[in-house]
Amino acid sequence: MAVSVETRVARERDDAEGRFLTKALGENFFPTSAGYMECIAANGRHLGGGDDPFKAMARFRRMPSKARAPGAVKVPDLVADPSVAPLPPPARGLVLKIHARLLRRNEDGTLGRCTTRDFPLMARERPRRKRNLRSYLEASPDFAWITEQDKKALIPSSPQVGMVIVVPRTIVMRLCRFHLTPRRVYSEGFEWSEGQVHRAALKLVVEAVDDKHIRMRAEGSAHMGSTFDPGKATTPNGLLMLGYAPKFSGTVAYDRMAKDFTRFDLVALGDGWGRMGDANNRSWFLERPGRHPVGFAFELVNPSDPANRIVPMGRSAKLRGLGYLAR
Repeated sequence: MAVSVETRVARERDDAEGRFLTKALGENFFPTSAGYMECIAANGRHLGGGDDPFKAMARFRRMPSKARAPGAVKVPDLVADPSVAPLPPPARGLVLKIHARLLRRNEDGTLGRCTTRDFPLMARERPRRKRNLRSYLEASPDFAWITEQDKKALIPSSPQVGMVIVVPRTIVMRLCRFHLTPRRVYSEGFEWSEGQVHRAALKLVVEAVDDKHIRMRAEGSAHMGSTFDPGKATTPNGLLMLGYAPKFSGTVAYDRMAKDFTRFDLVALGDGWGRMGDANNRSWFLERPGRHPVGFAFELVNPSDPANRIVPMGRSAKLRGLGYLAR
């Protein structure tokens, strides 16, 4: 059985799970969010890295049969360290699932899915390596949280067609800083700082109203990071720092009888540019010269579904110290 572990959190937790990993991998086992894997048997034996699971399985099969038999290791109930427990979604708030994707601009101006040929650092790789890199071109998931207090600010008290609701800055900054981050779509990187958000505006315009429903149109724009300079963005290794300038569009629906939102479709689409470097600022496969389209799609999901309770950005307990839900 394979189990995914967020090693940065595991290293910091003071409970049986943290001690198990520390004993198997050592005090300084490498913490990362980039998908590194280690293989460990239930008895704590380190079987090797996850880059070659077949070798790890071979080592497992060479272990004594008694050590591999069902029930060979008795695992007590875990009393988890509360300091690293993932935060739950905000009570009576909204959970938005995000799908992010790097896109290409076709010759006729339409947008399409990228291929390895769109990225100079990928295109020069050997065929087998390029096949492995294709996974980076798939949609990248994330989740955004809106609190109950935030949600109430989006509901017009006396709705009329044409009414404009300015989305509170706290919500817009949360989406821009923590989620509209091209570098984190397929690589590593931190959220934008407040000073890196140069424009962040989103409004809802009431389009239809009756006794049961309110439908609103979302529109706005944002600009994070650097200003585009074509002279510094001509190669994948250009000097221009990362930037992104999307426009918002979408549809939001509110059920006046149920007193809750039934639809929250929001798209952020615009050009990104600059260094897509990894955590060490080395050039990453997904760097491209010039400007290139990047899209983020948000949709309302049910937070009672366990699959929709994943902490935003995969940050787990670290979310507490980031000011994510600050007002």
